[in-house]
Amino acid sequence: MEVLKSSITIGNYWFDFVHQVTVESSWKEFTDKAVIMLPAALKIDYNDLKKAIPVGSEVSVKIGYEGTPLTEIFKGYVARVRSKVPVEIECEDEMWNLKRIQINENCKNEKLGDYLQRVLNVPVDAFDVTIPSKVVSKKTGAQLLDEIKEEYGFHSFFRKGWLVVGKQYSDSSNQRHTVIIDQSSDCNVKSQNLEYMAKEDVKIKVTAISNMANGKKEEVEFGDPDGEERTLNFFNIPKSQLQPIAEAEAEKLKYDGYRGDLKLFGAPIVFHGDILTLQNSQDSDKTGDYYIDGVKYSFGVSGIEQDVQPGPKASA
Repeated sequence: MEVLKSSITIGNYWFDFVHQVTVESSWKEFTDKAVIMLPAALKIDYNDLKKAIPVGSEVSVKIGYEGTPLTEIFKGYVARVRSKVPVEIECEDEMWNLKRIQINENCKNEKLGDYLQRVLNVPVDAFDVTIPSKVVSKKTGAQLLDEIKEEYGFHSFFRKGWLVVGKQYSDSSNQRHTVIIDQSSDCNVKSQNLEYMAKEDVKIKVTAISNMANGKKEEVEFGDPDGEERTLNFFNIPKSQLQPIAEAEAEKLKYDGYRGDLKLFGAPIVFHGDILTLQNSQDSDKTGDYYIDGVKYSFGVSGIEQDVQPGPKASA
């Protein structure tokens, strides 16, 4: 039986045991969040928690098994402390800082990445696009990123200390992992709720939006009227060219492959943006590579669990 190991830092406190930790991480959300339930044996002034663990204290959570290097699954800050039994520490990643800074600097004919790095003062890996003009007044960093999402369709999130904008599936930064999902059972697969679907059985209704350089939007809809609704965002593509380009992208969403989710134990630790090979040893034709859209980690007295949401198929 594997022996669990952890290394948790909250401000001036460090401990290698914990009642429970949950971390939710996805490119679809601005902020990775963690909840740490403190162990009863931790020596801390429970009568003055706000002083012992002030909001803004730095947080690091590393987990794994004995005999292997621990993996950091969360790095961020204390967002709030709940005086419950056990005490709960709610944490947010680097986006916590961006919610607290005010931006009053405009953008004119500047690369999106250069502008964000200048006003947010963090390393940025952004989609290569030039913003012709944008007026910004009394916006927090998070509000600015939310506006960019609304105007251009670019999701923002932090990955390994970098603010990533519009590049959720970047092959240069991901790791590859393989799990066996059929009855022969992979020792790392706790359970799975995956369904293999043929391409022709997948129904999708697509709304394609082109965010024009002048701030206007062009929009077309196509696909199956009763299908799963998806929105595709593009930049500065005229309406006359939008539908064929969008149809080519939408075709990537209709594929022979698995849909659903699966629960893994703790080796290997996976992250959103990684590529997961779902291997079927009984039917090799069903084996395929998929991007990971999100992971919910749980660690504590009951063990390690990773609730993984595979996304679209990854390119070969």
